[in-house]
Amino acid sequence: MNWQELTGEFYCVDVGSRGGFEDLRTLRPSLHVYSLDADATAPLGAKEFASFHHFSLALHSSRGEKDFFLTTRPSMSSLLEFDRGAFARHFGLMRGSAEWARELEPQRKLSIKTETADNFFRSQNLDRIDFLKLDTQGTELEILKGAREYLSAGKIAVVKTEVLFLPVYRDQCTFSDIDRFMKDQGFMFVDCAFYPDAVMALRSAQAIRDVKLHEQARFSAGGDAFYVLDPHRYEGADKGAFIIRSAVVLNQLGYVSVALDLLRSASFPADRIEALLRATARVASEARWKRPLRNHLPPSAY
Repeated sequence: MNWQELTGEFYCVDVGSRGGFEDLRTLRPSLHVYSLDADATAPLGAKEFASFHHFSLALHSSRGEKDFFLTTRPSMSSLLEFDRGAFARHFGLMRGSAEWARELEPQRKLSIKTETADNFFRSQNLDRIDFLKLDTQGTELEILKGAREYLSAGKIAVVKTEVLFLPVYRDQCTFSDIDRFMKDQGFMFVDCAFYPDAVMALRSAQAIRDVKLHEQARFSAGGDAFYVLDPHRYEGADKGAFIIRSAVVLNQLGYVSVALDLLRSASFPADRIEALLRATARVASEARWKRPLRNHLPPSAY
């Protein structure tokens, strides 16, 4: 199947792009990436896309200037300052928290300019965004508020945003704040991905609190939440193509069941669904896509 003829080009905005954009690998020949990072020294990573555009820019809910805290570990730098008290309260006895706290310590403070997402999208003449990725260490909700115009107009299809359930920065948003906001904008929650391997790797490391007590590794510091626009909220003339692109993006992210449901809602031909999902699958292993399909497709498909 030539899936590119069905979908056309894809447009992705990667906010907090340090290290490069690693999602949607199958789509790279058709993917236009707009990469943003507040840290001008952040490494960019791969650029093998249909087009790649990078900007040293911080997005927020308003245009202006804000302090930017450069931390010991650069990827933890933020417009928000490390909250030592909250961190010790929630994670002080978790193994590895001493190293984690050290990495969060600010080493320098810069004054940088901020822009709203809506203004940035317009400046790049982006009529739609198929995939918006946010990883900005606690300011994700402020960025989403600055994208309210595009979100409410149905111009953003799929959102991947880092979320935390307990704060480690001052005035940091948490999952409940983001989830409420996204649902108010007409988005459906898909999943929250956690990283147990990364957390458990710290199990023998030192805790921040100097007492001979420890607690189990916990994932409430966060992960990545995924949202997709409810198809009923999309009012564009190309609704069918919009839904198909949304399904392809979700399929690439591993959410085959939701992708299948979206394709059916768009009246996509039933005899072509498997071919499309197979052609745009994230990995070759059938375990990633075939088991969910088995419950929805006829036995003859196998």
